[in-house]
Amino acid sequence: MKNSWLLALVIMMFSCGESQVEEGVEEVGNSETEEAEVDSVEVLSDSTDVSGDPWQINQYVEFLVGEEVHDGPEDFDWNDEKMHWYYEVIDVSGGYGKITGAIEGWQEFVLYRMYDGQDLVMRKSVGCGPVCSYDHTFYKGTNNGIKEIAFDEVLPMKELDAHREKMHKRALEEAEFPLDYEEDYQYDFLFPKKGTTLKIDLVLGGEEIRMELADLSWDKHKFTIEHLYETLQERQ
Repeated sequence: MKNSWLLALVIMMFSCGESQVEEGVEEVGNSETEEAEVDSVEVLSDSTDVSGDPWQINQYVEFLVGEEVHDGPEDFDWNDEKMHWYYEVIDVSGGYGKITGAIEGWQEFVLYRMYDGQDLVMRKSVGCGPVCSYDHTFYKGTNNGIKEIAFDEVLPMKELDAHREKMHKRALEEAEFPLDYEEDYQYDFLFPKKGTTLKIDLVLGGEEIRMELADLSWDKHKFTIEHLYETLQERQ
């Protein structure tokens, strides 16, 4: 009888201990473990991978627009909610790409390799309707670790801005007729399809009168002024 009572007591103590262990596992799983998993996901989503072979222009294009870019409009699933980007021009070896999609305009990209192993990626977004706007963004880094940079990090902006002001004033003085929105004037960076020379035009007013402004040379570190145009003429 005594042995039966002892056996029942041992079984009851073992059952209680097992219940306490299971409850303890549930508490850890619902707090610290889950929080650690969430933190891990957040860190991974913000991480960058700059290892491996250097990216080509087509990889940078898809990274910057955030979706696949197709070879032509016939490749789309028109039922999705994407921008349906496709290449008008892609030259991987030359580091140049031009895309369009469900917009009135287009985007251009050019890739410059830098002396220190980083890449300079230049992006132009053109929106038209009816007057066109030219928005430029520069990025520097490696692969998906590229970061946006200011123009003056690689361009001689003080000289360019001063020359732009001078040529804008001269254009208004010599115009044969008043321009619509004459206060509006903007740069248009002409990305090279061959070579590395960066050409810049000045675009004026609602009529979008375009004239040569400058040619810039590239030394794998930054651009320097090769030529400033002093006459009001369209680029040939």
